[in-house]
Amino acid sequence: MQAITHAIGRLENHIGLYELVQIPILALLLSAAFLRPALGSRAFARLEGALARIADRPVLATASIFLFVLIGRLALLPVLGTAQPIVPDDGSLLLQASTLAAGRLSNPPLPSNFEAIYVLLNPAFASMYPVLRTLPMALGQMAGIGFWGGLLVCVAAVCALVYWALKAWVPASFAYVTAIIVAIRLGFFSSWINMYYGPAFTALGGLVLLGAYARVRRRPSLTSGALLGLGVLILMTTRPFEGLLAAAPFGVALVIDFFKATDKKPLFAAGAAAGLFVVAGLGLTAAGDRAVAGDWRMSPYNLYVKTAVADPAFFVSPRGDPKFGDVRYVQDRRELDLDIQAYERRGSLKGWLRAEEHRLHSYGVFYLGFALLIPFMVGLYAMRRDPVPLASLGLLLAGLTQVTWDHPQYLSPGFGVVMLCVAAGLAALRRWSPGERPIGLALSRLVPLAVVIGAALPLSSAIAGRPQMLAGLNLLQDNVCCWIRLPSLHGAVDQELAVEPLGQIVAVDSGPRANPHLPVIFNLADPAREHVIWIHDDPQANAQAFARYPGRKAWWLGWRDDGAPCLRPYDAQFGGGASHDERPTGVCTPWTSPLWPAAAGR
Repeated sequence: MQAITHAIGRLENHIGLYELVQIPILALLLSAAFLRPALGSRAFARLEGALARIADRPVLATASIFLFVLIGRLALLPVLGTAQPIVPDDGSLLLQASTLAAGRLSNPPLPSNFEAIYVLLNPAFASMYPVLRTLPMALGQMAGIGFWGGLLVCVAAVCALVYWALKAWVPASFAYVTAIIVAIRLGFFSSWINMYYGPAFTALGGLVLLGAYARVRRRPSLTSGALLGLGVLILMTTRPFEGLLAAAPFGVALVIDFFKATDKKPLFAAGAAAGLFVVAGLGLTAAGDRAVAGDWRMSPYNLYVKTAVADPAFFVSPRGDPKFGDVRYVQDRRELDLDIQAYERRGSLKGWLRAEEHRLHSYGVFYLGFALLIPFMVGLYAMRRDPVPLASLGLLLAGLTQVTWDHPQYLSPGFGVVMLCVAAGLAALRRWSPGERPIGLALSRLVPLAVVIGAALPLSSAIAGRPQMLAGLNLLQDNVCCWIRLPSLHGAVDQELAVEPLGQIVAVDSGPRANPHLPVIFNLADPAREHVIWIHDDPQANAQAFARYPGRKAWWLGWRDDGAPCLRPYDAQFGGGASHDERPTGVCTPWTSPLWPAAAGR
């Protein structure tokens, strides 16, 4: 029994609790499909009839998916809350969103003690990410629903667009069922909605491209061409490299169609409309590069990698010496170097193969999991007569073998194609009846049911707090589920200081004692307008920072030996005075705020 428990524990650490729970659910349903394929057929038939009637009405179907995610996630606000900045990507993306919301592409430079990971301070204070990476968040802020409100609308739109894009390729009912599956998997408990660095907007661009391409080939028009161009614009301004790989096969296929067509006028009009959006994307990219880096030929990402000596985007690129980088503070340097193994492990064939194994594992666990693997594999075969989407996914996967990182968001431009294969697989399964037994029909019904049943796990965790999902233990970065109640030290301090009547400024100990897993220095586009300003505790720069923002109460955020944070008034920690030669002699007691669990800092 102990050996079985140990084996289950190791499997849980490898695939996460959510996928571990999916195994017995799926095994039970697969057994039912093979042993009793007619079980529940009448109930399924009635349900499918109702769904088919909705799916045949495009406006109703699209609106129902959108509202299901929007209203459902808002209903969970009391137990899930909104996203809070946790990882450095979150802070950088919030900076970009606030910059766009202010009507700018960059901000005036800031002193070095405002240093933050993935953020440039000079020649402009700006995010390193592509120019429109956070457009939905910026629009949400401008509309008065906040950054997370914009993200929620974007995720709901992604789920709805799954139906719109896929129904141009497969029967509407299968497109609708697949959209429901996506909504359950991504719309409530995933990192795409509960963190800021999810790539929902990029996935939306890929879906627009996929759906518009099918419509252009069927009946080219200015509208379908413009949608095609819009999809490309979103990809090129959010994930340029991956977006190019995903879009190229569609572009090549349309060029071939153009030369084959006897009546070229409709395709020419559609191509011209698409071309305008592509040119606009190039212009936006050049304008963003110039505003942030001072040179339209230098992307903010490349400038950051060059100045901070972060790991290059491609493992074939040399990595500079961190000693010559602009990163000044120990915590930031340690955070940047935490994942250097992702870059260095590709120095040998064995390391490269292991990295690729982990890449495919992370993509599979996030986008498919055990439940959707069967229809996806069947769908790959079923789509063989429509090679362009498969070529897009194949080229994207091939190109990603050259990328240093292997997080699931890198595949987001191909998200629509992955879901198309799932939908095509569900449709193809229905035709499989070995020995005249409706096993395929049962599989096409029970596989989506596994996703629905599996949603009970995150729902229980959110409402009852059991089972508890712990990052790094039963919750892996690659998992689609369940990113709930994630502790954000930055968010907790912000909420703690929100009751203070005046503006606040927090100086963070970023030296050797700092916890590299808890970066907290995130500032928005105009720090002076924010209630809390975050800086590094730097004896040579503190006085200038306090003078730059007068009238604010100063706080010090330090760290205990066990990595737990402690928050104290600055004067109480140092006995008054903004500058001093010797570092703190005050006591760093654990922070007992109810907003920050004691175990979260360890």
